[in-house]
Order: sequence, then structure tokens, then C-alpha cells
Amino acid sequence: MTVAKKSRICTTPPTSYSESFECEDSLAGAVVNGLVSIDRADPFKGDASLKLARDKIDMDVQVTSFVTEAFPVARGRWSLSVATRAALHSPDSSYCGTVRFEALDASGAVVTRIELAVATGHSAWTLHRKPVELMADVVAGRFVIRLEKTYGEFHVDELAAAYLGPSLRTVSAIKYATKAVGNLFFPGDPLRLTPLAKA
Repeated sequence: MTVAKKSRICTTPPTSYSESFECEDSLAGAVVNGLVSIDRADPFKGDASLKLARDKIDMDVQVTSFVTEAFPVARGRWSLSVATRAALHSPDSSYCGTVRFEALDASGAVVTRIELAVATGHSAWTLHRKPVELMADVVAGRFVIRLEKTYGEFHVDELAAAYLGPSLRTVSAIKYATKAVGNLFFPGDPLRLTPLAKA
């Protein structure tokens, strides 16, 4: 099954995002591939959670993923969080369920990809939290949930991105430029560097 809707890239002030997967409407606006459903058996919190499932026979041929609709974010400090539990075939750690956050620029291109949670084998509900700092060229974000190589069931609940406040850093990078082609200097050439600060 595939449910797709064009993401809205916004430049409005940042607000917190949360999804608790309490009803079928939680799938609206997302890009869904494979067996993805709302499951009411043993949620982390509330009445339901998101379930990604795949059979062994489909392990190498069926993509199983859930990508949220993009939501507004902005430069600053954020807290990402999610609860996961798993019943997966994991002969090694690359056979797993993953939750990642992707930060997007105004064109919709991925600027930063952040791994929030990785679940392998059989695990009870685990709450994952990660503080992150987003920089100036980011205007939107989305979560990507996938089964990587494996088969079984992967549950996700209480997915959230909370805005904490403005960035504590004033400069993200300092680069230097020169007038020399390729930044190559001949013996005796004056060495002049021009600093370029990126906010």
C-alpha cells in the first residue's frame, strides 16, 4: 500500500510536532510502503501504536516504511523522541528497525539526517530521546521509519520533535578563501586568507 501527499515546506515559526498514532487518520499525509497499520495491541501509551510488518518471503523485495508529512522547523535547539519495541529477525545489527529525522531546506532537499532509534531482535518498549541543534538553512523536518533488511514486527509510538529555544551558537562554520586559483600558491606568493563565517 502506498499513501502519498505532497509535503508542505513552510517558513512559519517553529512549533512542536507530535504523533501518538491513536487512529487511522495518523496515516493521512504520510508516504507509506508495505504493511503499515495502526495496532491496538500493547501500545506504549494511549490506545494504539504504529506497526510496520514484513514476512520473511518479502524481506528482499518489499520496502516497508513510513515517512511523515513535512512539518515546519527552524534554526535552534530541538528534542527528538520516540518509543519503540521490536520482534525482528536480527542475525546482526544491520537487520533492524530504524527511526530517523530528516531536516529539509526550502527546496525540499535533505540537509541533515539524524538517527534517533535503532531496534534489533526482540525488545520491550524503549523510550529514545536525542537533543539536536538545527542550523539556519533548515525550514522543515520529517521522520522516516523503516525496516532495514529484516522481517518481523516493529512498533513505534509517541513520535515527537519539541522546539526548546534559539541556538546557543552564533557561527556554525568558519571557512577561508583566497584569490589564488585552486588555492595553490607559488613560492614567494603572499599568503592572504579571507575568513568567511557561516551563521
